[in-house]
Amino acid sequence: MAKAVDEWAAITKDEVIVQTGYTDYPYKHAKAFKFCTKEQMKGYISRADILILQGGWGAISEAMELRKRIVVIPRYDKVEHIHDQFQLIMRISS
Repeated sequence: MAKAVDEWAAITKDEVIVQTGYTDYPYKHAKAFKFCTKEQMKGYISRADILILQGGWGAISEAMELRKRIVVIPRYDKVEHIHDQFQLIMRISS
């Protein structure tokens, strides 16, 4: 996903900002940072036109409250995350 987002950042006119967390992908085109405060994240979310999120309910619910367009990519149970995010994603997508 990191590579795809960075490649998209290379061809879009829009600014692409990524919170990478523990991902070590070397972004070349997107502005990337590891972590920020909750207040900083609220600022990024409020200014965003579209959000690409992992499948956690916290980020999804905040984006939905602000009526943001979202793309959700669930993490795999016990591989990338401790919970199975596919069930939530399937439920809200229908």
